[in-house]
Amino acid sequence: MGRPRNPLHYCLMPNHLHSLMKAVIASDMPKFMQVVLQVYAANFRKKYKSTGFIFQNRYKSRLIDNDAYLLECARYIERNPVRAKIIEDVSEYPWSSFSYYAKGTEDKIITLDNPLFLNMAATLEECRDAYSRFIAQERLYDTIIDKAFKIA
Repeated sequence: MGRPRNPLHYCLMPNHLHSLMKAVIASDMPKFMQVVLQVYAANFRKKYKSTGFIFQNRYKSRLIDNDAYLLECARYIERNPVRAKIIEDVSEYPWSSFSYYAKGTEDKIITLDNPLFLNMAATLEECRDAYSRFIAQERLYDTIIDKAFKIA
């Protein structure tokens, strides 16, 4: 199985996770996620001596077929803790890829830079600033989406 090994963005939430990956072979993604989630669940059950389901729902995947959608998905992932009212500022959350992109913090999970991040400005420092502003910017549709999915 050609495994997708190129996470671009992620956010680990208390009850779910978001991951944006570049898959070499798209049809391998379901099996890859099955293995990842099964291994995680087995380790969780062993560590906490629990039984039963660990995850509430099956994983969902979406094909990202254009640049604008790729950046919006990254923004959605990075802002998830803010939307869930866990934190007020996205830079406060330690379990996401935001610090990697915005601050240049080393991150062992990210193995491939989002190519659009590198095109946001001329220098790496300017890319980080532009990315931070892009993620921090609130948008009208955030409220609409939150209401539609009963988040707020």
